[in-house]
Amino acid sequence: MVKYYTLIVDTDRDLRRFIKLPLNIYRDYPKWIPPLIGEMQRKVNPEKNPFFEYGQVKMFGVFNEFHEMVGRIAAPISKLIDSNGETSNIAINAC
Repeated sequence: MVKYYTLIVDTDRDLRRFIKLPLNIYRDYPKWIPPLIGEMQRKVNPEKNPFFEYGQVKMFGVFNEFHEMVGRIAAPISKLIDSNGETSNIAINAC
């Protein structure tokens, strides 16, 4: 049985792995269209994404027992409430 664990993405190296993970997961799928790396970098950058003006995101890498990142999770927390009383969030995941 394979064991998995999660770690908070808190280094530049982990962030690069987080952003590029789908390239590893889906590289053998011929119909998969990879995301633009620059766009993903802007999405997770507090200085370039307006979401961070009213929210925050905790990013986690999912690792297997060989310490390879095999999944990613972004957990957004929004402080903005729209006219319906709902909060707005961004979500990023790949497994």
